[in-house]
Amino acid sequence: MPRFDINFEELAPDFRDREIPLKLTGRNAGTLPVEILAVSPRIPEGVTLLETRDSSLLAAKSKHTELCEQLNNLAKDVMFATDEAFRNRVIKLQMDAAEKTFAEFSGWLGILKFYYRAFRGTYLQHMRQAKEKEQALTLKIENSSDAKRVFEDVLDQPAIDSSLKKAFLFKTEKLANLESADWAW
Repeated sequence: MPRFDINFEELAPDFRDREIPLKLTGRNAGTLPVEILAVSPRIPEGVTLLETRDSSLLAAKSKHTELCEQLNNLAKDVMFATDEAFRNRVIKLQMDAAEKTFAEFSGWLGILKFYYRAFRGTYLQHMRQAKEKEQALTLKIENSSDAKRVFEDVLDQPAIDSSLKKAFLFKTEKLANLESADWAW
């Protein structure tokens, strides 16, 4: 049986303004789904609606971002496994970052320098720079057409495992379906 709870609460007011922020939330506490066709607030004259949030759009955007991230990781893993030049560049970047971090780590004075730089955030900065350089080397997938292009250029080779190809194509298709929905990207 559907049970829909509606909560209307006042947020922390700013007494200097002539506005009262209010929050309207709806929650389905029942077992059956509740379909909401549209929420059109009836606002009296002189009142301005400042912000509305569509959680279904936010969910679709977060799913889109998650799929793009998964496709980026798959493409990076395949490139790391198959492209020796790419693998050597990534390893060199990581080795350079490690050398910068532990260059003066010898003896008591080296240990003190290490802790001093750790507290200053120098090592964290070295690691961030290495990560940025590594991300500059990798392919960035932001939509389904990018994913299709990466598949054609990188993954559509006989040496690549068919299960990886299927997973990549499946996620690309999900991304294309998500983008073809009536969302305002």
